[in-house]
Amino acid sequence: MQTKIIQSGHVIEETYEIDNSVSEKVYAENLINNFNSTLWPNESPRELLSVIVIEENEESRKERSWDFFMQ
Repeated sequence: MQTKIIQSGHVIEETYEIDNSVSEKVYAENLINNFNSTLWPNESPRELLSVIVIEENEESRKERSWDFFMQ
C-alpha cells in the first residue's frame, strides 16, 4: 500500500500480510483511519494513495490494485 504524509508530501510504501477473509481495500482504509485517529501532537495524518494486492499460490498469481485520489 502507498500512503502520503499530508504535511510533507512524502510517499511511503508498506507491505502487509492479511487474512484472506478480509477485504484488502477495507483493511487498508481502516488501518489509515486508525492511524489518523491516534496521532501524537504535531504528527501529520496520512492519506491512502493505493493498494496493490499480490496473491501467490501454486496455481496462479493474481494482482489487483486500487488507486485513490482523495481531494
